[in-house]
Amino acid sequence: MLLVLAACYCSVDASAAAALYRWTDAEGTVHYTADLASIPPAFRDSATLLNAPQARPIPPPATNEPVALKVTPGAPVTVEARLNGVALTLIVDTGQFPSVARRVIAELREMKAPPVRYVVNTHWHGDHLLGNSAFRDAYPHARFIAHSHTIKEATRVYTGFAARMAAKLPAVAEDMRKQMAASTSSDERVWLEQSISCVERAIPEMREVAYFPQDTVVDDTRTLDLGGLTAVVRHLGTGNTPGDLVVWVEADRLVASGDMVVAPVPYAIGSTLDPWVATLDALQRLDARVLVPGHGPVMRDGTYLADVKALIASTRAQVAALKAKGVAKEDAARQIDTSDFRARYVDTPMRRQAFDNFYLDAVVQKAWGEPKPAS
Repeated sequence: MLLVLAACYCSVDASAAAALYRWTDAEGTVHYTADLASIPPAFRDSATLLNAPQARPIPPPATNEPVALKVTPGAPVTVEARLNGVALTLIVDTGQFPSVARRVIAELREMKAPPVRYVVNTHWHGDHLLGNSAFRDAYPHARFIAHSHTIKEATRVYTGFAARMAAKLPAVAEDMRKQMAASTSSDERVWLEQSISCVERAIPEMREVAYFPQDTVVDDTRTLDLGGLTAVVRHLGTGNTPGDLVVWVEADRLVASGDMVVAPVPYAIGSTLDPWVATLDALQRLDARVLVPGHGPVMRDGTYLADVKALIASTRAQVAALKAKGVAKEDAARQIDTSDFRARYVDTPMRRQAFDNFYLDAVVQKAWGEPKPAS
């Protein structure tokens, strides 16, 4: 079994997420490392790359429904790993554009990885699913899995998306240039410069974007057999979106969270804080040793998850108090105290701008009844 996570196109931090390898030593101890060369040669060939990718045609399944489907409300989902004795690969999210997905596919080929049988889209945002078409082309027998909310919203937003964005993005870049020229904030100028670069890179990519919808609904729990390892696709509750899915590999105590957890700052555009804390509680109860967030570095302890949960819980309480006092929307952001989280994580111009735009301003817009559009 191989668990693969594709990448976003642009990042709050300049460096891209590093590859993560899993390997097991002679005593059966599981190790994780970003450096393939650090793995002893005797174990290197058996190491598993957890965030990156083959694309040979997959033989058609022997039956219409070859996986063992077990829906157990409230129970952890496990992905076992045997489908007619063939090892398989599961992909968690496909990246923002087909070019991103093709890079992952090329890496899979180079690794001689097992064929991709399942693609899980953790939620409906385009940077997690607009690479679906490339995986569909490379793996025509793959199943594409998502929550029903994800399928509904993605179909609504991304049908005809490429044509709309191709027409819109040049004007967006020009408006950003004007904002940058007029800005007196050094942080904002850095943010706008990076944002313009991302938009300019996205414009030619739009010619290849073709939304490919999911074909398999998981609104609760589904267990997938990958041929030696069990993966569980599970809806823990509303987080970043109402349709958030996680992928849980109990054997490795590894969870891929999607944007329910994003580092170095959370993403809350369009999000409702009330249920999010309880969903993060459920994520913590998995007691994962390895957490792969929707964006950001792989995490090997629960510190950041706990800090994000504390931030959201505190913000939720403060928003309720401010609204009860009749505080106006335009004054709210200045009165929400996020200093503890800022001191730990929000320490560069890009992070400060991302936190203000993607979290604080988004929370205020949502809570005061004017949700900021997510795309």
